[in-house]
Amino acid sequence: MVTIKFNIKLGIKEIDTQHQRLVDIMNKLVAAIDKGLEDYVIEEIINDLVDYALTHFRTEEGYFREFKYDKTDEHISQHDEFYKKLKLFREKLNGHNKDVAQEIVAYLENWLTDHVLGHDKKYVECFHENGLY
Repeated sequence: MVTIKFNIKLGIKEIDTQHQRLVDIMNKLVAAIDKGLEDYVIEEIINDLVDYALTHFRTEEGYFREFKYDKTDEHISQHDEFYKKLKLFREKLNGHNKDVAQEIVAYLENWLTDHVLGHDKKYVECFHENGLY
């Protein structure tokens, strides 16, 4: 598999850093799959990804509330769908299927790009108006 490259910046340092951390974890997953590491290692990386995604979502959602972002509900529903999908993948993997891990990587790469360009870009103006860069 190829390393995931993600060069989209929103101009909000904290959020851009978190997006990069998500990509770093995804690349750790890619490397684990490529090296044929044990399923439990892959599961640990996926758990790390789920945990960090939740941390990132809490960060964004905290700013949504603080800044009274008008698309909060829509955006949070995107986060909820992502989390549900990762939970399904994690259950599907269940310690025995590296093909599922590859499916997860493909999903994550597409979701991250689509979500950042389609949804996160919408809050940039609001965040900047409230002094967050």
